[in-house]
Amino acid sequence: MRTNHGGVCLFYHSSLHAKRVSLADYSTSESVSANITGSAMTILVVVVYRPGSAAVSTLFFDEFSDLSNRSATYASSLIIAGDLNIHLDVTTNPATMRFNHALDLHSLVQHVTVATHHAGHCLDVLITRRQLCVRSISVDAPMLSDHSCIVGRLDLLIPQDHSTVRRERRCWRQFDFDCFYADLRQSEMVCDPSAALSVTELFDRYDTTFRSLLDVHAPVKIFCMCPSGTHCSVVRRRLSI
Repeated sequence: MRTNHGGVCLFYHSSLHAKRVSLADYSTSESVSANITGSAMTILVVVVYRPGSAAVSTLFFDEFSDLSNRSATYASSLIIAGDLNIHLDVTTNPATMRFNHALDLHSLVQHVTVATHHAGHCLDVLITRRQLCVRSISVDAPMLSDHSCIVGRLDLLIPQDHSTVRRERRCWRQFDFDCFYADLRQSEMVCDPSAALSVTELFDRYDTTFRSLLDVHAPVKIFCMCPSGTHCSVVRRRLSI
């Protein structure tokens, strides 16, 4: 943003690890995002602040949709929290309706439904993907700030897939370019070029020649991969934010 409204920050427990994630810079809001990892748990957390001194604009919704799209590229669980300064408790408010529509488009759920400001209205959000289980949301009366303290309890179910997966890969580590090049120069494609061949036939010869040479110099091997351990289990983690 062009104007600094105090900034946003993210605190996390010392038992967890955080890595800053750069999603994008937006002109209508401030944000900070990080991947939070712990025991069998990874969460993308995004903290957002939209100043109430500015009217809710179309650009804000465009940027929020962009943030949602970028967040969707991460396989981890997602939490978006912050102060949007939109009267989300007023369901007939055009800005609220448009925001709820944006959430629906991205399969997101906003879990705070009561007033979060000392003057009334629900301005603060705790947003997750629809499939994430939120056990409870508690909103305390404003004390140190004019905004409430919001505590959410979330259950993170992390299935661990231990099934064996077969993968075919070429052995590029043993690939010797000089030997490959020498065999290529002796191939029919190079030694017997034919101007009478059609374009389709030339492509077929190219494909056949290179495949046969690669099968010699970088043969395909089948690997059996077990992605996560030796037994199947489901890990449950309860998180409070």
